[in-house]
Amino acid sequence: ALRVRDLGAPPGEARALFDGASLAGWSAVGDARWEVEEGALHGRSREGGGAQGFLLAEPELGDFVLVADVLTRGEGNSGIQVRSRVDPDGVVRGPQVELDPSARRLSGGLHD
Repeated sequence: ALRVRDLGAPPGEARALFDGASLAGWSAVGDARWEVEEGALHGRSREGGGAQGFLLAEPELGDFVLVADVLTRGEGNSGIQVRSRVDPDGVVRGPQVELDPSARRLSGGLHD
């Protein structure tokens, strides 16, 4: 599940960011392949590896509460970018909530 509640709006139900069936409302940046499988978003490195890939919610969000169910498989470096921007050169910059399944156990940490 991936839902947000706009903190600037009157209290109410969270709205879904992901419809469970398509990438509608999302745009991809970088070197990754994004697909919907069995109602879940899957991000994968391109064949042979790659740099970084990001899936951006459209439109840009204001203040919000994010609720996300995340499953990682194997090693990897992933996270959820918040308050980030895409520079003119295509680089995504901003804070990231870390998703780290390695022995380092850094999941949940916030870094820029």
